[in-house]
Amino acid sequence: MVKKAKDTPETAILDLHRPTHHTGFDDYSRQSGPEPPLDWASWLVQVRRLTALLTTALQPFDLTLEEYEVLCTLKHGTLGQSAICDCTDHSVPSVSRRLRRLEIAGWVVRQQAKRDRRQITVSLTERGVDKLRDASRALQLAAVDRVADPRLGEQHVLAK
Repeated sequence: MVKKAKDTPETAILDLHRPTHHTGFDDYSRQSGPEPPLDWASWLVQVRRLTALLTTALQPFDLTLEEYEVLCTLKHGTLGQSAICDCTDHSVPSVSRRLRRLEIAGWVVRQQAKRDRRQITVSLTERGVDKLRDASRALQLAAVDRVADPRLGEQHVLAK
């Protein structure tokens, strides 16, 4: 008969499926019972507020948050569509739709790859670089306005 060691933080480290302390990010989908702890719910509210802040700041530039993410991914140079999917963690069809819209707007250009004509490469146009720069500036200003708002005091930046 094997004697089971008492569960301690040290032995729990060996169990990769169980955190050694409460993080607020536990998998509650497999458990029945009480609601997730407040810190998890609070985190979700902050994510929603940040998404709303970014979305609102991008509206004057006729960009969605996901399209902005694609432009940011391309700022370092030409990439294949599959690399964009990997970087943004979005599906091929959703990236393809976004690229089509960005190409129609004149912000990106899609071309067949020189080495493998089956592949498509994507790069920013000059207009795309300008759009990315202007939108990024607006996002920075939106974030600075939130941080610099004296009504917030020492509260969390997004907890307005």
